[in-house]
Amino acid sequence: MDNTKTRIFVIATAASLIKMLQKAVFFLAVLTVTQSCIFASETKEINLVLFGGSMATAIYVAEDTGLFAEENLAVNVSDTPDSIYLMTELVKGTYDIAQASIDNFFAYQAGQGAVPLDREPDLRIVMGGSTMKLDLVVSRDVNGYDDIKGEMLGVDALTTGWAFVLKEMLMNGGLSELDYHFIETGSTAKRVDALMAGEYRATLLEGNYINQAYDAGFKRLDDSLASLGPYQGSSFGVSKVWAESNRGTLIALIRAYITATEIIYDKNRRDEVVGSLVKHAFMKPANARKTIEQLTSGSYGLTPKAAIDMRGVATVLALRNQYGRPQADFSNLNDFVDLSYYEGALRSLEAD
Repeated sequence: MDNTKTRIFVIATAASLIKMLQKAVFFLAVLTVTQSCIFASETKEINLVLFGGSMATAIYVAEDTGLFAEENLAVNVSDTPDSIYLMTELVKGTYDIAQASIDNFFAYQAGQGAVPLDREPDLRIVMGGSTMKLDLVVSRDVNGYDDIKGEMLGVDALTTGWAFVLKEMLMNGGLSELDYHFIETGSTAKRVDALMAGEYRATLLEGNYINQAYDAGFKRLDDSLASLGPYQGSSFGVSKVWAESNRGTLIALIRAYITATEIIYDKNRRDEVVGSLVKHAFMKPANARKTIEQLTSGSYGLTPKAAIDMRGVATVLALRNQYGRPQADFSNLNDFVDLSYYEGALRSLEAD
């Protein structure tokens, strides 16, 4: 073969190889995009446990308006009977994420929970939810703190959450811990039922349960906002290991939740929000509407964009330092709080 024919052969062969390589690159690109789309569209399942009622409104709205579906999430929501079940099952891994009063996450991570755990916890608070105003709701014949001296008072659990709030309010009202007895009852729904049944004469209530009790003839003696100041309430906690392994999924959930809070604050969409509460919390429309108005118009309630109120956190930790046992060190918030997922969700929403 002469040089000219050789050059033609080499050129033709090279061209053929280039075409083959281009086809291969194109095929790989298509395959990569296809696989990415399949991965992106894969539905991720999340098991969430919470206290039902008005504090779960954003979860209900996210479900009903398709926000979870838009994030390719299937969120299985379970109501908890009390904080003990919620926290112990979260630590066990029965649930991926929990919504509860922020104090519960501090308590169990620090070894001050209401019951012992069967393993070392690795809990992290990842998002806020609400700033609480807890009403001390009492029987009709109670007109002052002296009237509940020696009485039975209802709490969820003896050593977490609102029990410390109630202790501080009672102390401010002139009562010592020897002047009353706590009955551990469980969730707010259970406590309002027990109050109405006459099992005790006072308990702390929030949200729609306050309106339910007042409609039944009970009254307000005091409230935590007036007595103690801001109190960070409903918040979300996860296992650190689960969060690190499911970062994208957690950010997607937070994105949906933040967007749901914006819908809740949009008065033009109030009927949708009321409808979600009626459907999921079994509330009457008038009560649902009144509750949402209260939780979106004052100095307490559902927090815009689910931010954490650090003034409210300071109140929570001050009470835990005073009443929590055994003593624990809460000085390093990074041992309890990781807002990197929340901040990532905010950045991605702003970029949309």
